[in-house]
Amino acid sequence: MISAIRPVMGQTLPVPALCMMLPDGAARFGRRTPEPHVWPAAPSALARGDGWRGAAVMTDESIKAHLKRGDWVTLDEAFLELVPSDRKEEIKAAIADAASYGGVSAIARQVRDARIAEQARQHGSNVPPSPVRMIFTVDAAKRNAIVDRFQKAWSAIDAAVKKRLADNEWQVERIIPDGSVQSIVPLAWRNMRFRWHGEREFTEQFPGAWVCLPDDSGRGVERKRLLTMFQVRQVSAPSNVPPTVSTIQNSPAPDAETSETPQETAPPKFQISDDQLIELALDEDRRRHDAGEEGLTHDARFAFMQELRPNLSRNHYDEEMKGPLRKNAEKRGITLRGRGAPPKKNK
Repeated sequence: MISAIRPVMGQTLPVPALCMMLPDGAARFGRRTPEPHVWPAAPSALARGDGWRGAAVMTDESIKAHLKRGDWVTLDEAFLELVPSDRKEEIKAAIADAASYGGVSAIARQVRDARIAEQARQHGSNVPPSPVRMIFTVDAAKRNAIVDRFQKAWSAIDAAVKKRLADNEWQVERIIPDGSVQSIVPLAWRNMRFRWHGEREFTEQFPGAWVCLPDDSGRGVERKRLLTMFQVRQVSAPSNVPPTVSTIQNSPAPDAETSETPQETAPPKFQISDDQLIELALDEDRRRHDAGEEGLTHDARFAFMQELRPNLSRNHYDEEMKGPLRKNAEKRGITLRGRGAPPKKNK
């Protein structure tokens, strides 16, 4: 018992005794929160990094329980639940292999610098490769393989998570700095992507990532937001409402006072401009390239755009969109495939 411990004057209580004197919960770590201690006592971002920073952190079981009940959960907490288990193992293995080289981020910088140096050497003086360079080349091949594995695994995670969030099973809201929220329509995930944000140890949380959004004009200028700036919840099909058109198109179900006519309850259509269509097509080309797939052909690119805007005509695409498509692809460093590619320059 604690009362039986009688320290000598000038001595402090042993550490186990001090821990026994503190109750369970967030107050044990210096942060007092109302009972019960279910949610973290501090933002999850403070409970990550080199080590836990003293906040009571939600466990995997409690995250699953909140999602199952349909509660709102921040995207960084729910991200692991959205990633397929096989993809988790793939990216864990890639990060483990990269640890001896300083991590994935360090390898990516080294590969980039080596590529720039090689291009400068090829366009500069014809200096024969030295033995030191040959050793470096062999080592670079190993690092290139690790980066390729990691990029493929992350590209698969990006596609899998966006596919789930675009499903009617989930609702996503963006948290505005002023405290308000903004609903994200499922179609908008076609123009967003998750970007890797450095290594972090795999504990209870997924490593850091950004959500990259286009600007207001949809021209693809990236604005990065942390996962903590989004909240998600899992919604289920309504059981006590007849399956009308409005309940199928909207989740959760509309109020009983709303009109039963589909014209009044249907959600507003998401209008896509020419610039947005072009950037979506280029994003798809980039995704295919990162995943090791073949790029879109001329006809496949038009079919992809027509799926997003059914009233898009072939004449409008050929006359009004092919020119900006080529210019934007050149700016972003994307090589187009098929008849949509820029003409070759005469030597």
